[in-house]
Amino acid sequence: SMMYAFSENFMLVLSHDEVVHGKGSMIEKMPGGYEDKFSNLRTAYTFCMCPGGYVVNASSENEHLVVNGMSNFARDGINANSAVLVEIKPSDYYVNSPLDGLNFQRMIEKKCYNVGKDYGVPVQRYIDFKNNQITKEIGKITPTIKPRYIYANINDILPKWINDSLKEAIEAFSLKINGFNCDDAILTIPETRSSSPIQIKRNEKYLATKYIYPIGEGAGFSGGIMTSAIDGIKCALKIIEEINRGE
Repeated sequence: SMMYAFSENFMLVLSHDEVVHGKGSMIEKMPGGYEDKFSNLRTAYTFCMCPGGYVVNASSENEHLVVNGMSNFARDGINANSAVLVEIKPSDYYVNSPLDGLNFQRMIEKKCYNVGKDYGVPVQRYIDFKNNQITKEIGKITPTIKPRYIYANINDILPKWINDSLKEAIEAFSLKINGFNCDDAILTIPETRSSSPIQIKRNEKYLATKYIYPIGEGAGFSGGIMTSAIDGIKCALKIIEEINRGE
């Protein structure tokens, strides 16, 4: 319907085949004029799938909370986990500084810390997230986050447009992966760190300046665990090559 097409409250599900194999881009699928297409398109995607993995505390600032996902070599944990990311646009956070995006990130991390205090991590069953009610008990999936977790209503923590996008994305993903929207699935927040949208400049020797080698995801040169490892290996080989030449 027209209401569906022109409202940001709904997600238009696009298949990978349509976008990748030349049948049409996301922008071309959006309704409206050129500017409308860009202003209304908000992407959501999964990131860093960890089979048999764990959610871990990755906080990097005092009294701020960040989580991440990982797997041990054996990948024999009881759960699989994956980040679900929602696109954030400059219009969502910009006030008057290029660092306003970082301020927005820190605001979410601080708010999540304040909910749990002492690094208790907010978790919620997906069915409770959909129904906008705090989780009272865990179902068939047990959270793996350490050192501890607390029951929370994520709807009260994250902005509404992020919550709405997450709900629609999870339902859309379930059309591709059966069970992705399982009632007992555990949501753990916040994962506010992803691939860097910018790159630190470096030369052909991987140097940004003397003794500084920006590599991997945070520096903007990769998009995941494997590509980060590859970038690191290439950088190490370049350093070894230079040492062998006496440089």
